Amino acid sequence: MYAHLLIITVIFELLHLYLKKIKIHILFTSGFLPILTTLLVFVYGFYNMQNIIKTPYELVSNKTDTITILQITDLHMSNSISVEMLKNQCEKNESRPADIVVLTR
Repeated sequence: MYAHLLIITVIFELLHLYLKKIKIHILFTSGFLPILTTLLVFVYGFYNMQNIIKTPYELVSNKTDTITILQITDLHMSNSISVEMLKNQCEKNESRPADIVVLTR
């Protein structure tokens, strides 16, 4: 997270220097650009929250036969996902064959 903040800060500083050079730095003094950036970050986060990415991993062990574990992670319950949304995601994943289902934060 701090790396993202640093990158955004550097981009804004470079943009500010460029806009000041061509005499259009009113975007920074008006507060429009920070508000727009914040809005874009929230929209991006909401989009990623709604679009689940399936990432398969294969772990090999001689201690057990083949088992399938379905893990649903980064839920952030009550912050960004409701109980109803969690139920919908669990229903979507019912068709996937899994021996164990794990819900993690």
